[in-house]
Amino acid sequence: YVAVPEVYRTAKIQDLYRRLRATSLHCSQVGDARPLSYCEFSPNDQMVAVSSWSGLCKIWTVPDCKHVRTLRGHTINACCVSWHPQATLTQDPSVINLASSAFDGGVKLWNLESDEPITEIEGHEPFRVSKVKFHPSGRFLATAW
Repeated sequence: YVAVPEVYRTAKIQDLYRRLRATSLHCSQVGDARPLSYCEFSPNDQMVAVSSWSGLCKIWTVPDCKHVRTLRGHTINACCVSWHPQATLTQDPSVINLASSAFDGGVKLWNLESDEPITEIEGHEPFRVSKVKFHPSGRFLATAW
């Protein structure tokens, strides 16, 4: 930053402010009482799932931001939430549609009909699982520390 001449820094800052002024807010919603750690839109773009430091994961409708469900299962910061690639498209709502991870190493699998997890994937403890992601086929789930 110091090596960049003042005139270029000023121009970059002015460009940033110009872009920010052109940005418009389409929707704002308090996702949880604690900070959100991750969000992801559903495959059909009709919902968004969020994970929070409270340990809760929540599902909201898009674009009206109505609360659909609170997924309760993590007892410590939830780090990530990921939709199954066929969730909300062809996937039965009673089978695995979401995965979530937490700071304590917990990984949980969810359907769209219950607030409680279907099952838990063990073996990550005591390490934090910062990211979960389904393979595009939906057959595999990757986890990252």
